[in-house]
Amino acid sequence: MKRTLKFLTLLFFVILAIPLFTACGKTPPPNNEDGGSNPPPATPAGLTYDFITEDEGGYYALVSIGDCTDKNIVIESSVFNKELNEHFPVKSILGEAFYQCTTVETVTIPNSIELIGNFSFKDCTNLTSINIPDSVETIGICAFEYCEKLTNITIGQSVRKIESSAFSNCTGLKTLTITSPTVSIEYGAFSGCSNLETIVGCEAITTIPEYAFCGCNKLQSFTFNNSITTIGNHAFSGCTTLESIEIPNSVNTIEVNAFYDCFELKYVSLGNSIKNIASNAFNYSDIFDYVGEWENNVYYLDNCLITANEDTSGVVTIKEGTKCIANNAFLYCSNKITEVIIPDSVKYIGEGAFLDCSELTNVEIGSGVIYIGEKAFKDCDKLETVVFEITETWKVNNVDIDKGSLSNSESAADQLLILNADHAWKRV
Repeated sequence: MKRTLKFLTLLFFVILAIPLFTACGKTPPPNNEDGGSNPPPATPAGLTYDFITEDEGGYYALVSIGDCTDKNIVIESSVFNKELNEHFPVKSILGEAFYQCTTVETVTIPNSIELIGNFSFKDCTNLTSINIPDSVETIGICAFEYCEKLTNITIGQSVRKIESSAFSNCTGLKTLTITSPTVSIEYGAFSGCSNLETIVGCEAITTIPEYAFCGCNKLQSFTFNNSITTIGNHAFSGCTTLESIEIPNSVNTIEVNAFYDCFELKYVSLGNSIKNIASNAFNYSDIFDYVGEWENNVYYLDNCLITANEDTSGVVTIKEGTKCIANNAFLYCSNKITEVIIPDSVKYIGEGAFLDCSELTNVEIGSGVIYIGEKAFKDCDKLETVVFEITETWKVNNVDIDKGSLSNSESAADQLLILNADHAWKRV
């Protein structure tokens, strides 16, 4: 009798101990005919899952790390639903699932995951390795922000969107490999990755938004996708080892401080489609000494007039062949120039190009100009005459500007001062 009691007692404790030996992040083996698992159906091995119902069944989403304490996490590819007596795929990692899990060192993501949610791995400061499989389509906002020990990341073939700050301040990241054929990135996606040296497949990136690679001060080169139209504010500012860039013909806009503080940038080739470029897009870079040319204190890069220095004064005749005048181009000599002659080759006069040129009295606008940016001549209080080579089909806010008022140079000056103060002009 005593032996029987001892045997039953031992058996009881063995049964209790079985769950303790289950590896965190791994589904326990089935223990019944329908393939069900020991833990509750949505919470195998400590990780917490929610079942998401769809028209044709459903799927599981990983909600949180739950009571899992392992350093090495393996996420299930499917979870068994006892009520429906069926396995369903795990398709998403929801927002904040591993947020501030400083004990996690590696995570294996199955090839069933389509979404890595917002803040899902943010502040996992000891995370050294994670895979992004080909099944993933979207990487959410701040998904891996401040994962400081990640050194290499490979973006899977199906990723189409990397949202704002997804990898920002991953200061240990050295190599980024993009295998997706095209991927859109959002604001600051890789900003502050101060050790990022190499981006393999960067030509797949179809958008360059604000602060995209700001502060990536070890990045030496970048190849642009031929579909990019805009390089955003501060997109590459602080990329202090970037040496050369070739901007494709698809780009029509380079915004404020896009390449600010790129100290080693010596070579820039602008495409032939630039319509809108900030005069300070390349401030504190070396291009002014190595490429382009200064002519009568005015700096030209390819077919764009970028800026004029403070010694520019009197009559300014813009070089023939120039296509675009940068925004705020004459900001630093605003009280010294008296007359501007714009040749027929110019198409675009940038926003605030002659803003506050308080001594400017006469302007000649060539026949090629089709766009005058907002505030281009604002506060040019001494402006007396403006000669338009073509006075027809000018519009402001889609409203026709009277041809007759532009035919008279004094009236044209008045119209430009009043109507251009807050609105761009277009000729169609």
